[in-house]
Amino acid sequence: MSKILTWNNDQWVSYDDKETFIMRRHYARKHCLKGVMIWSIDQDIDNKLTLTGRKTKIPFYIIAHMANTRTSLDWAIKNGANAIENDLQFDQRGNPVKFEHQHVCDCICVINDDHICQVLHNKCSGPQASDDAERHLQHAAKLVNIALIIIDSKVKSNWGKRLPEAGKAVVPFLDRNLFEYGYRGNVIIGSGEVKTYEYIKAAIEAANNSPYKTRYYFTFDQEGDDYSGVIAMLSRLTDNRVYGTGLASCLPETYYSGIEKAAEGKTNYEHGLSYIWTLDKESSMKEYIKRGVQGIVTNRVRLARRIAESQGRYIAQYSDPIPISTASIVSPNKCDCDYHPGGCTVSWPAPNEKACKCHYKALQWTCSGSVVSCDSKNKKCKNPDASFEACEIGKGDCDGY
Repeated sequence: MSKILTWNNDQWVSYDDKETFIMRRHYARKHCLKGVMIWSIDQDIDNKLTLTGRKTKIPFYIIAHMANTRTSLDWAIKNGANAIENDLQFDQRGNPVKFEHQHVCDCICVINDDHICQVLHNKCSGPQASDDAERHLQHAAKLVNIALIIIDSKVKSNWGKRLPEAGKAVVPFLDRNLFEYGYRGNVIIGSGEVKTYEYIKAAIEAANNSPYKTRYYFTFDQEGDDYSGVIAMLSRLTDNRVYGTGLASCLPETYYSGIEKAAEGKTNYEHGLSYIWTLDKESSMKEYIKRGVQGIVTNRVRLARRIAESQGRYIAQYSDPIPISTASIVSPNKCDCDYHPGGCTVSWPAPNEKACKCHYKALQWTCSGSVVSCDSKNKKCKNPDASFEACEIGKGDCDGY
């Protein structure tokens, strides 16, 4: 098998295929990296090698979906998970209170007896499918094989001031109940759509003041195939960013384009990790692995572990870092607004040094947004967000706040 080698992190490293190598070489030339030597060598091996013969490990994550009880945490680890996804609920003041999916979940389409819903008693909510947030995290901290925990933050864009309050609260809560109990892996704090921007922004600001700030990563993971939009928005906030996308396993939608763009973007250092949710079929797992995904959120942990190992993937350990992003994506020249009772709110912030003007569409109960100029001396113009103050400088309808 032919392996392509290039220089990375002070060593020669081979990549999976010629296409990946070409992309990295193109990046080096584009950014005028002088003196880069390109090597090709034939090796009859399946693992990536350096010229010294050491394996280059690209971590892969088997992520147990909806592990919202201590019993499901134990079940996930026993069946081969090295990562956990759980659903964090907040109270009316924005404080984390419990892990629980709520509403409709993948328990309505269980396809095998190796499904996590078997230990959740086929419920999406209630005492058999939920756990006190503090005790849950403290238990997770003691499970030695967890390399990654994804906090699926159940927040909504219509929360108003509660949205940033929840963001401020989540990081110190995780510090106290996870890291200070001995957890040694990384954490991804995610929310669904960019319209929950104020939550992620506040969480990032809180993480910057945490003693564990290097172990926090952030994403919006319900924006479909819009890889560039998500990474551009995160680029404005943090270098600790990842890309996730997906849909419930009960639904047939695919996100091949987003994952392929993410695989390319990772070679350009635009983000540190990509994951897909939620996959329960063997064929789907193999297809996304082929397209470059690094993590699979699944209800069928044992199956995913077997598939990942059969595809030669290195199962991540808690000591494996998630790379820091060093290349940003510029925000597109767009913004958007949502309708909430009373009027509009910004749901997709304008690019830097611009403002979003919200337009209320009478009788349609909807809003739209357009990018307008603003005074760059105003901090909300220089670095716009989704706050009332940022909306106000757009001089449109801001009555939904």
